[in-house]
Amino acid sequence: MTHPTVIPPVDRTPTGHLPAVVQAALVDPPAGPCPVFRDCVEAGPHDHHFNHNARVRSDGGELLLDAGMVAFSEGDDDRPVIYVGGEDFADAASVHAATAKLRQLLDEVDRMAVRVFADHEKRA
Repeated sequence: MTHPTVIPPVDRTPTGHLPAVVQAALVDPPAGPCPVFRDCVEAGPHDHHFNHNARVRSDGGELLLDAGMVAFSEGDDDRPVIYVGGEDFADAASVHAATAKLRQLLDEVDRMAVRVFADHEKRA
């Protein structure tokens, strides 16, 4: 038979002091996932947020395209940026417009590949 866990009531009487556990958390946040950006790969206390892990490589290992995010928590300009290749985007709508163009390009490349290799086969 299991017994329910009983949690004692919280003493809400102001004392002017913070419990040691709370004080330690305020002074030195624990290492772990970024509390600011879900896609940030930096752990522990940090002001520079980033994720440079979105990459497509050829079978030979050459970089075909990369994308990621960068942001700073401090300073005058704390806006995040998404980059694709060498282009930076400052809002989701701009990213969506760019990725739509990339999808169109990739679809056209697929169609081109079918035509080119079909034409090549006819010559053989």
